[in-house]
Amino acid sequence: MTEPLTIQLPGNPKTTFLPLDTLPANHEHRIPFGEKHLLENQPASVRILRQSITGWQFDMWLYRTDSKKQTTLLVNTALGRVFFLYVLGGTFHFRTTDHADAVLRQGNCLAVYVPAGTCTIMLDTGSHTLFGFSLPYGYLVWLRQHHPELAELAERWKTRPEELFALPACKIDKTVWRTFAQIKNCPKRGAELDGALKVYLARLVALYTNRLNEPELSNHERNDRFG
Repeated sequence: MTEPLTIQLPGNPKTTFLPLDTLPANHEHRIPFGEKHLLENQPASVRILRQSITGWQFDMWLYRTDSKKQTTLLVNTALGRVFFLYVLGGTFHFRTTDHADAVLRQGNCLAVYVPAGTCTIMLDTGSHTLFGFSLPYGYLVWLRQHHPELAELAERWKTRPEELFALPACKIDKTVWRTFAQIKNCPKRGAELDGALKVYLARLVALYTNRLNEPELSNHERNDRFG
């Protein structure tokens, strides 16, 4: 199966993740049941930790990047895909399809369609943590029956598949953090784990679409579209 998202360092197209048996104690959002990998540049100016788990209808992953200096990363998507992104720490700078500068900061979450290809992300010095999950087109079409707020994502994916497009960014609230804690502490394994994670991710989708409908969503948030 082709990974929906990979990362490489400029000038090093063969960059790969290496197995990592344990994650650092200060990786506070680590997922204990996730497959663990490590990417480390030489010289060691940037370290990227990744945990991932794949299900039938989703791919879920957690990235933690420690940068000793401002760092550029190349993010590759094999196929167009919708991602739900949650910035748990740090700041991510990137450019949209129309070359506009955009920023995702700690506490932001959004749903975004990312076309196949490569985009550039700039990281400041320090630690940055990104949680996300991605969905195939067919599952997104099914979801929009229950969450019409996602219809525009599916439509743009179908009609303009070469363009990045995102719904408004929202704040991560306490209910979302509780769901993250439930994912982290989920006791299930095997097929039962797959089913439990689908429930948690469906809850995150519902929380995000409900947030889009809240009247107190600021104009800044409501208009904060990337692409």
